[in-house]
Amino acid sequence: MIDIDFLRREIEKLRVDYWDCRYSETHHSGITLWNKELKQIGEGDSSGIGIRILNGNGWGFAASTRTDKKSLREIIKQSYRISMLLKKGNEKINMNNIKSVKTKKQIRGKRDIRKMDLEDKKDFLLEQSYELKGSIKSVYLRYLDRRERKMFISPLSEIYQETDSVFLTGGVSAFESGKSEEKVFRVAKLGGFENLKQIQGKLDNAILNSKKFLRATSIKGGKYDVVLSGELTGLFVHEALGHASEADAVLKGASCLKGLLGKKLAGSSVSILDDPTQDNFKGWGSYYYDDEGIKARKNYIIKKGILNSHLHSIETSKKLGMPLTGNARAENSLHRPIVRMSNTYVEKGCESFEEMVERIKEGYFLKGFKGGETNPADGGFQFGAADAYYIRRGRIVGPVRGGGIGGNTLELLKRIMLIENKYSEDSPGFCGKDGQSVYTGGRNPAVLVKGATIV
Repeated sequence: MIDIDFLRREIEKLRVDYWDCRYSETHHSGITLWNKELKQIGEGDSSGIGIRILNGNGWGFAASTRTDKKSLREIIKQSYRISMLLKKGNEKINMNNIKSVKTKKQIRGKRDIRKMDLEDKKDFLLEQSYELKGSIKSVYLRYLDRRERKMFISPLSEIYQETDSVFLTGGVSAFESGKSEEKVFRVAKLGGFENLKQIQGKLDNAILNSKKFLRATSIKGGKYDVVLSGELTGLFVHEALGHASEADAVLKGASCLKGLLGKKLAGSSVSILDDPTQDNFKGWGSYYYDDEGIKARKNYIIKKGILNSHLHSIETSKKLGMPLTGNARAENSLHRPIVRMSNTYVEKGCESFEEMVERIKEGYFLKGFKGGETNPADGGFQFGAADAYYIRRGRIVGPVRGGGIGGNTLELLKRIMLIENKYSEDSPGFCGKDGQSVYTGGRNPAVLVKGATIV
């Protein structure tokens, strides 16, 4: 830990307009198995401190893995020097409305990941049952866990947060008659080891689907009515809409949403949120306070079809004169906070999945996701589906190989006609931006899209 009193005294000597400090300690472990053969295993610790200083309108940031007094003095000096270099004119960023917070928060599970030995975690993976026979040629499992302790200090606040997380991804590869098929799955939860109990079921399903889709016919491209699973809906609202709603992209002119606040972008049944509190802070992208000490809150990006808000850091909210949303996040203390999503999702509607399928004369059900690309600046996107099923006369006929959805974000929003009345499982991921990676997720309903472009 660091000497907080020393830190405060050293910074306050400089008479800056504002400052904050983030210190983090992380313990992590990881295991990789390929065909039940151990390929990688290990654990480690890391820590670091980052200090931001504001002078006028200039933000300085410096960081170090060392926390002795000499190192603290040096990074304070570096951050101050950078803030002065970035200061422009006499304009000041007013920080008077930043609330004072002193609290401790914790997200833990029933089975403490720190009390389990690496050997026990490895044995759990080896216990998963499957056979390499017939068309099934390989199976891999990759496990990661992390305990992160974070401290945020500012002139008024002291916030301590501790979070445990477990992540497991797997893949099954099948080959037959010159064709190949790979099915992947993942489970990622904040909390303890007990969250991995559903792995065997997901592995069994991946093996079954890899065989089933090997024998399927290829999908036909064109315009069709489609039902997107909750996972694929989640990918769309994160990649195509969420990144465009980040206010730093709006300020750079790199967002298709620029200038559209208050405009109707979708039907009145469509509301899309970014919410770090989803499922009582159990979502993969959840947190209690962001990395600027701002309390997490539910934010409507689109509310009843109307573009309601962008996502903000302190800096972007001040520049655009908009309320704080608590969306400043950093990979760790060695990185500066930037505008990021948390759990992004469509608010559930009134239709059952079966009722949506019954509305389709000819189309597809696209389930899960497998890669893709998007351009938040112009709204263009293309996403692959993990699984695709042909629908005819309101009935799912069977699987088809390949397939995905493409088009334009603003156009697809208008084409969402029906929304499922329940949420899927979380869609956990590691979102990269400006060289940083953070946890993002969201539980989404399936949606019916009229006249979507199948690619």
